[in-house]
Amino acid sequence: MRRAVGAWAAAVATAVLALSACTSTAPRTHPSAPGTTAATTSLAAPSPSTTVDPLRDPGAYASDLVFSDVTASVDTALGENARRDLRFAKATMTVPLNWAHPGKETVTLTVVRIRSTQQHDRIGSLVINPGGPGASGIEAAIELAVAELPDEIFERFDIVGFDPRGVGLSTPIRCIPDSEKDAELLLPADPTTEAQWQATIGEDRRVADECYARYGNSLTYFSTAQTVRDLEALRAKLGDAKLTYLGYSYGTLLGAEYASAYPDRVRALVLDGAVDPTLDSVQQNQAQAAGFQLAFRHYAQNCLRNGCPLGKDPAGFVRELMQRADASPIPNPHDGRVAKGQAVLLAVISALYNESQWSRLTRALIDAAHGNSSGVLALDDEYNQRNDDGSYTNIEDANAAISCADTARRPTVAQAEELSPQWRQANPLFGGAAAASLAFCGLWKAPPDTPIQIRDAGAPPVLVIGTTGDPATPIDGARHLAALLGSARLLIWNGEGHTAYPKTQCVTTYVDHYLIDLQLPPEGATCPAS
Repeated sequence: MRRAVGAWAAAVATAVLALSACTSTAPRTHPSAPGTTAATTSLAAPSPSTTVDPLRDPGAYASDLVFSDVTASVDTALGENARRDLRFAKATMTVPLNWAHPGKETVTLTVVRIRSTQQHDRIGSLVINPGGPGASGIEAAIELAVAELPDEIFERFDIVGFDPRGVGLSTPIRCIPDSEKDAELLLPADPTTEAQWQATIGEDRRVADECYARYGNSLTYFSTAQTVRDLEALRAKLGDAKLTYLGYSYGTLLGAEYASAYPDRVRALVLDGAVDPTLDSVQQNQAQAAGFQLAFRHYAQNCLRNGCPLGKDPAGFVRELMQRADASPIPNPHDGRVAKGQAVLLAVISALYNESQWSRLTRALIDAAHGNSSGVLALDDEYNQRNDDGSYTNIEDANAAISCADTARRPTVAQAEELSPQWRQANPLFGGAAAASLAFCGLWKAPPDTPIQIRDAGAPPVLVIGTTGDPATPIDGARHLAALLGSARLLIWNGEGHTAYPKTQCVTTYVDHYLIDLQLPPEGATCPAS
């Protein structure tokens, strides 16, 4: 569950990393549990007075931010994408691996600050998280700053992106080989036979074993609860009296836990594409599968209104194509890879995140039916963050670690198999695949962390945004999150795709007023489809 980011933003983030390799600390092993090791950074944590509570005042245990200007190199990397007069700066911050015991291992977070040369009447920092979990906050901040955020926001805020622990440039979790990520696309999308289940579960178990062998029980501390403490430390080190934050998708969970843990340090939180924290892992998977089913229905209706080349039953077309691809994998003439049913279904999921990708999905499906899977695999590669050279970012590794660290209820393989036919019958395209993915965290060896309970803790008003056609975070999640936070105001966009700001002027106007003037939309506010 993440906001899509352009490939050029990822290239710029890579350039930022290359600028000061000396600030990047190679993983070093530290004891974590008998028979295991944890790869974390070797920098020592600050040692403040023992009277300081690390959970209440994380900033006392974090290293200071020392920003270095990287504008010239970023502008070179941006090339023709450089559309604004911006200043870019980079810093790192060292924090404890486990905030409850700050004197032990540490991790290092990478931070990018983006500032307009036209800035005036500065309010403070606007910290951004794009979701995932596992997506890069640095890449998202760069793309939003360069191409999307309104001038009104730039003139009043520094835009700050950080890669959360385990992600991208911040002590990344890396335990799944690129070759294995390629091989995962060849697994059954919706296992129905015992052999197919064994293949799926065998891969899940292999990933869990590989990650535990490298990191051990330190995986527990790559959780949202730990990242909330990192976020509070970042606010303190940025020098902001209170936090102003824009979180998308999974980033809404991070923001909601922050509001629950540090309500007195909230200035403004925009939570767009809200995760539903009232659901356990089984309910979450089922709700998301239903969200994609709804989004596909909207896509199919649009296709049928415009002389759909997929025929009168687009869902049936996709299911038949998946079956054909499993029986006879579809070649990609550009790189020699092939696509099976898993790749076809993932291409559909990838495109449903943004309505602008619908026509592209249709072309990719038609091409695949005619024996060319290049369009399907291109959508998959964007979703999986596979680079042209066959390498991957660590988004899958980080997603696995963070998701399982947050998952207390971990269904067994037997429970997943039992639910599979029920979910497939109710949702033929997405149900079976959603059920099959349930068992992964049940095979994860590191125990879960203790989450921060989301509640009405007296934070100032928070703005929660939900989109009626959102496939990844269905609209009910926004309603439930707003109710849990108590002081939250819900804004609904009657649109398609995942997240809303700043896709439409109506949503953008409401969000900008809130971020700048702390002026909320009226009760019951909705925005029309654009």
